[in-house]
Amino acid sequence: MRRLLPLLPFVLLAALLFAVVPGSAQQTACPALVKRALAGVAQGCNDLGRNSVCYGNTLIEASFTSSGEVTFSHPSDRVNIDLLRSLHTFPLDETRGLWGVAVMNLQANLPNTLPGQGVKFVLFGDVALEDRSAADSSRDYGPMQAFYFTTGAGSLRCNELPPSSLVIQSPKGYNVRLNANGLDIVVGSTVALTATRNQSMKIATLEGRAITMQAAQRRVIPAGFQATVRLGGEDGLTPVDEVSEPELLDSDEWQAVVDSSGLVFEEAVDSLDLSGDYAGWDDFCADPANADLCDVPDDLCDDDWCDTYCGDLVCDGDEDADICPVDCGADGEAFCDDGACYDNNGDDYVNDNVDEAGVADDTGDEADD
Repeated sequence: MRRLLPLLPFVLLAALLFAVVPGSAQQTACPALVKRALAGVAQGCNDLGRNSVCYGNTLIEASFTSSGEVTFSHPSDRVNIDLLRSLHTFPLDETRGLWGVAVMNLQANLPNTLPGQGVKFVLFGDVALEDRSAADSSRDYGPMQAFYFTTGAGSLRCNELPPSSLVIQSPKGYNVRLNANGLDIVVGSTVALTATRNQSMKIATLEGRAITMQAAQRRVIPAGFQATVRLGGEDGLTPVDEVSEPELLDSDEWQAVVDSSGLVFEEAVDSLDLSGDYAGWDDFCADPANADLCDVPDDLCDDDWCDTYCGDLVCDGDEDADICPVDCGADGEAFCDDGACYDNNGDDYVNDNVDEAGVADDTGDEADD
C-alpha cells in the first residue's frame, strides 16, 4: 500500500484531465452542429411557397387537422399551412446531434399582387406553436396569423447558437398584422419573440419596427429595442398587464440570429447596432432625428384593425414611404377597400399602377406621397 501512495497525485490529475475533455468536446460540437443545421435549412427550405411550412432540421413534432397521411418527418419535407395545427421544435441536444428548426411562409394580410412573397417565421430551438387563427371569428385571420406560443430558456452552448425563439420577417416595405398570445402586433421587418408561461413575453425588434396594439395602448418598438408584457390567466399565456416601455436590447443575445439571417430569411439583417449611444428609451426619443421612430403612425387605426398600415404597399405604391395615405398615394384618384386599392371606377388601382415588385408606375398620373 505504501508504494501506491506516491502515485495518487498522478491518478487524481489524470482523472481531472479526463473530466474536462467532455465539456471541451461539447463546445466544439455545438458550432459545427449549428452550422451544419443552418446550411441544411438554407438548402432544404429554399424557395418555400406561400402558406407552407418546411421541416428545417431534426427534431420537430407536428400535429395536423387532416386525418389523412401527411409526410412531415424529415428535413426538407413541406406541408400546406392549412393542415398544420401545432408545431414543436426541440432544443439543442449535442449528444444526439439534434436541434429543431422549422420555417413557415405565410400570406397573413399581404396583397395578392406579391406572388410567392410572404411573412417568414423561423422557429429556432425549443419553440411550441399552436394555430389560433380560427378561434376569433370576429377577425378574418389567415392560417397561423393568430397563434399561441412558448419558448424554452435553455443555456448558451456556443456563440453560434440562436436562442430558442420565434423570429418573424415581413417583406421589405411591408407591415403585417399578427396576434401572438392574444396580443396584436404589427411587424415591419424583423422581430424576435420569446414567451414563458405565467411569466412574460418579449418582443425584440432586430430591424425596422414593431407596434403592439392593446386596448387603448399603442407601443412602438424600433430596431435595437425590446419590450415585455406579463403573462398569466388560466392558460398562463394571456397578457395581464400593459406592454412595458421599450428598453435597449442585448445585442449579444441576438447576434447569432443576425449572423444566420442570410441563410434562413429573404433579407439578411444588417446590424444590431441601430440605437446609437443612447442611455435608454427617453434619451433615444429626445433626439429629433428619431421622432418618427418613437411616434405611432397617424394612419394606424384606433378603431380595431384597419385595412392598411404605414408603408405596407397595400394602398401605397412607394416602398420607401413612411406614410400610407388611405387614398393609396393618388389624391382623389383611388380608395382602399378590404386591403385592396381601387380607382374611382372600381377598377384595381394597384394592378394598373404598380408593378409586380410593388413599385409605383411613375409614368401615370399618380401623385407623390
